[in-house]
Amino acid sequence: MGDLDIQLLLAVNGFVGLWPDFDRFVRYLSGASILKMLPLVVAYCAIWAAAGADARSKDEIRARLLLVLLGCLISLVVARALALSLPYQPRPMHNDQLELQLLRGASRRLLDGWSSFPSDHAAFSMAMAAGIAVINRTVGVWALGHAIVMICLPRIYMSLHYPSDLLVGGGIGAAVALMLQRGALVVAFARRLLTFGQTRPMLFYGALFFCLQQVSEMFDSLRGLLSHLSRY
Repeated sequence: MGDLDIQLLLAVNGFVGLWPDFDRFVRYLSGASILKMLPLVVAYCAIWAAAGADARSKDEIRARLLLVLLGCLISLVVARALALSLPYQPRPMHNDQLELQLLRGASRRLLDGWSSFPSDHAAFSMAMAAGIAVINRTVGVWALGHAIVMICLPRIYMSLHYPSDLLVGGGIGAAVALMLQRGALVVAFARRLLTFGQTRPMLFYGALFFCLQQVSEMFDSLRGLLSHLSRY
């Protein structure tokens, strides 16, 4: 983290407390899947449904949409692996030297012990948005703006991340999404998976619905279940 990183963080933090209603909204937004990832999932489903009448172009679009979900999962795993393997970096709110103003009611113990670098929220949301942008540029521009405004920037406002955490995390997500879309082998795999879906639609669409539901909440419930089961 550099001086510019801290200066940007302090500049944003200077607005905390000026508008209590806005602060309450940001705090609500931090845990509201319905306003964070769910709109991206809705856009994903819209593109899937409007893939076109031509069978070849429809299959190509839907195969690439399957890769978007894979990119989200890979980005999340990569971001968490880096956070666990790189030197520990405390969250801004846990850095007493910065003397940051927290949102009213926010606990300084939130995510204590979780390294802030890189941001898995940024990696996950940018993987989704960038993947959509490759398939549909118009929807993708909106998706990128949504990820930045509704998912990434509130993390700075709440002092959960430094700007560089989000920049690197977002870069990871975008890079993974683009590499998958350009990889001939993974695209071929997605096409075969889609062919399987045409022969086993009940199994395929049941699994797809489960994946989309988990993406909408960043696999939180699945991670919670696995964490619980690991105790046994």
